[in-house]
Amino acid sequence: IAGVRPESFEDASLAPEHHQGESFTFDTEIELVESMGSELYAYFSYEGEMASSEQLEEIAADAGLADVPGAGETGRVVARLSSESQVKVGQPAKLWLDVERIHLFDAQDGRRLTVGDTPAAADRAEPVAARRTEDDGGGSVGA
Repeated sequence: IAGVRPESFEDASLAPEHHQGESFTFDTEIELVESMGSELYAYFSYEGEMASSEQLEEIAADAGLADVPGAGETGRVVARLSSESQVKVGQPAKLWLDVERIHLFDAQDGRRLTVGDTPAAADRAEPVAARRTEDDGGGSVGA
């Protein structure tokens, strides 16, 4: 299972130049944009199978995700973008993903697999969007 937090994304036109080699850009259609003043939340969908485990469901419940509208919806991702982004609802957008901030979890028990994570960082890294990887037959990682 791959977990990606909203702050791991950015509008590709605003992505930090020093991270261009450590990233992935992709095109998507923006379905909803929420302006929060200093940042935007852009919602988009992906095709793929949602993956979960009992432990990950417990983490989501402990984090209060049940109280967040749209949290945990199958096939939907939330990206936190700079307020300078020009993304628009219903329009194609090129987004940037910091691949160094992807967290990997065992699909059976939810155990963290990401090498180099500190325990404190991994404890905070509950998946916002998770899907099966090619290794377990569920498709590819990414949006």
